[in-house]
Amino acid sequence: MPISSLDLANIERKLARARDPKAAAAKDEAAREKWAAGQEKALQEAIEQYAQLHGCYVVRPPMHKRSQFPKGYPDLSIHFAAKSVFIEAKTKGNTLSDDQRRCHEDMRRCGCMVTAVWNLPDAIEFIRLHLLP
Repeated sequence: MPISSLDLANIERKLARARDPKAAAAKDEAAREKWAAGQEKALQEAIEQYAQLHGCYVVRPPMHKRSQFPKGYPDLSIHFAAKSVFIEAKTKGNTLSDDQRRCHEDMRRCGCMVTAVWNLPDAIEFIRLHLLP
């Protein structure tokens, strides 16, 4: 029976792991981070679209370059009728960094409505509860 290219790729991956497990683990982690970043961006875009469809003004700092915002600042600032909410979008399994926790606590002390969400329904609920009439 001939070996398919998929089987060959699996065999090569297993051999690479056996030769250098640390490098293989680092490559796997880099691939997971790349996938998570794509998922996080997709969640941010979905939240932004929902908010814009409901007449909100949305600010989302670019992910591809260094931000002028403070470390830990939420991914989305959503504004409507002189009110604002701030949302940090995370992918499943990811948690807030120390910088994000500190920034969010500082914002809450100032009276801001800020949260972290791991899915679109939670973001919608937060926006409806704190922002939309």
